Amino acid sequence: MRLTFRILATTACALAVAVGSSSGAAAREQVPVWNQQPDLVSGGAYTASVRLSDGYWAEAADDFELPFSASVESIEWWGSGGEPSELLHVIVRFYLDDQTLARGNPGAVAYQETISVLVGEEVVGPTGDDWRYTADLPVPFVASASVRYWVSIQGVKQSSQWYWYESPPDGYWGDTAMLRSEFWGFPNWSPYTELVDDVRAFSFVLYADTTPVEATTWGALKSLFR
Repeated sequence: MRLTFRILATTACALAVAVGSSSGAAAREQVPVWNQQPDLVSGGAYTASVRLSDGYWAEAADDFELPFSASVESIEWWGSGGEPSELLHVIVRFYLDDQTLARGNPGAVAYQETISVLVGEEVVGPTGDDWRYTADLPVPFVASASVRYWVSIQGVKQSSQWYWYESPPDGYWGDTAMLRSEFWGFPNWSPYTELVDDVRAFSFVLYADTTPVEATTWGALKSLFR
């Protein structure tokens, strides 16, 4: 079975954000605690959407693990198939890893929020509809140190699909990304290695507030970046 995809375009991304408050309090810096960039040359974008007009439903997930505890407050990702105003909302989920299986696999839902306010930056690409998105999480997700999680980003649209861009092969971490969709004939989580005969990983950046992070963790944080 061949899955729908689109070719990725070249873009640039920010590696840090600052969050301010309407009360005039000083902005507090957020730093990327997990950073999987998109494939800017030859990557694909794969279905990860809900289409309300006909009930189409597909969910993708990719794994990550932090070497320290962190309160994830915002997320950045790349996709195709709609500027922010065309997305009714986005569903962000974090899953625990299912330890009962030999391979990595999304297990119980640890976090789920629906996001209606997000910022998009259009990027130049062959489809003419390629975007970098950023959004604050309504409630921070507290990730424990050395625990594997899976993140899922699902775009909800009225009558068309939304696609999530993959990362380049040299940026892959852990197990291959997973997909489930009754429309495509696999209602349970299935690894991309079984669906497209190749490993996949998706592009996303997780940002956390630096304030509650203890000084002893910054060596581990810096080790994530060269």
